[in-house]
Amino acid sequence: MSIDTPNVITKSAKQFFYGTFLSRISGFFRDAILAFFFGASPIIAAFMVAFRFSNLLRRLFGEGTIQSGFIPHFEALKKEDEKKSIYFFRDTFFSLSVVLVSIVFFIEVILYFINRNVPSDIIEYSMIMLPGLVFICLYSLNAALLQCENYYFFSGASPMVFNMVIIGASLFFRKNNSIGMVLSQAVVLSFFLQWLITFYKSIQISNVSLKDLISFSLFSTDLKVLIKPISLGIIGTCAVQINSALDSLFARFSDLQGPAFLWYAMRVYQLPLALFAIAISSAMLPPLSRAESFEKFKNLFNVSLNKTLVLMLFSTLGIFVFGGSLINLMYGRGSFSNSSTWQTLYCLWGYGFGLVFAALTIIFANVLYAKKNYFIPVVASVVSVIVNILLNSIFIFIFDFSTYAVAYATSISSLINCFILGVYLHNKYKIFSKDIIFIFIKIIFCLAVAFLCVYQVERFLDLKNIGSIWSEEGIFSRDFITQIVQFSILFFTYVGAFFSLGYILKIKEIKSIIKV
Repeated sequence: MSIDTPNVITKSAKQFFYGTFLSRISGFFRDAILAFFFGASPIIAAFMVAFRFSNLLRRLFGEGTIQSGFIPHFEALKKEDEKKSIYFFRDTFFSLSVVLVSIVFFIEVILYFINRNVPSDIIEYSMIMLPGLVFICLYSLNAALLQCENYYFFSGASPMVFNMVIIGASLFFRKNNSIGMVLSQAVVLSFFLQWLITFYKSIQISNVSLKDLISFSLFSTDLKVLIKPISLGIIGTCAVQINSALDSLFARFSDLQGPAFLWYAMRVYQLPLALFAIAISSAMLPPLSRAESFEKFKNLFNVSLNKTLVLMLFSTLGIFVFGGSLINLMYGRGSFSNSSTWQTLYCLWGYGFGLVFAALTIIFANVLYAKKNYFIPVVASVVSVIVNILLNSIFIFIFDFSTYAVAYATSISSLINCFILGVYLHNKYKIFSKDIIFIFIKIIFCLAVAFLCVYQVERFLDLKNIGSIWSEEGIFSRDFITQIVQFSILFFTYVGAFFSLGYILKIKEIKSIIKV
């Protein structure tokens, strides 16, 4: 009998949350240091564009792509024979290594000849970073195994290694004229260490002997089942990541500093996605893959969906209420100017518009992956990417909008993606609970009260230039203590009002979050 329950998913998500929270805190210091020393300079913007391009391989063969195909089959093999599932992990590791090394070598050769004819910092940085992607993709495979074995904290916290290496490189080489190259080399080192730590843990928990480890079979029979999910995943991910890379180019067309504004805004935008949506979806996939009946499957999904809806609606409004004070607290010093703070905030608001849709897309896609349906997520991704590229072209080249328009185009495409997946799930599986509309109304009511509380507190205390959605553009404070005080007042007023009201009104979806 399975021990998977909604409470188990909640506990697993909590472990992932704690690990991810630590990695995001270190990520905060990483980005704060980058902003302090380098601001939104063209050199750092070029590094960020190269990082996005070179990380395309990571998205294709790592993270969601490999995990969505690996986890359901691993769980199926584990039901038959636990040792067989471990051998499946081993063979996948070595086979994926061969594929990744071959692809990286091929891309390096192409970039080498391109760079000889059209020298570019972006191409040079990309060439340096590419080998590190072998390790970060294999890290994703390690993380998938750890999640199947309920080691969510470890997989969530391991990106701290990346952040610490980049922080060290920024501090020790901040005056180096070739800082873009130094940071690119630091990326490779950090990806290697991140893989090494999780690989050691994976071997430890799998209890596989050295003899069994080296007795691998390249492209074994069991691996053939991954061809379809990985192939379809690559198509969908490739479309999304090419689109992400193009976002940087569209931003660069609008402003040489544009990619940096998007980068800094994306760091804040991705925080609730990583802490809540990815944590819940990652904790949800293995139990959904193991569910014995559709009723249990449906129950696990709806509990996860309700929690995601509460947290992401809460985070969305939070972006518009205290997003400005958060960006100022994170980046508002050193070389990061007042204008850069506002431009980053406008991009954050653009991303914030689609935060809920991006989160629900992750949840909906994992439901389909658990059902071994990989085609529909690909279709939704491709359609949303086409919409995004069209909107970016219109916004930047026809209407001549600024960088923030790229973020709004991303949000609209997320809405399209979410809509396609949601409609398919409803029509195919009838999986949504009828209570979801009432839950949505209750959450919106609590959010409205929290919004009014923050507004009144700001007016009562006469807070100036904090970057709330209702405030006018002005000069942000550069005093660190003032930044902390302003953010703390807005944040704790908002959080306190929302969760206190939910608890008083006994809204179980909000009370369950408090208990976590």
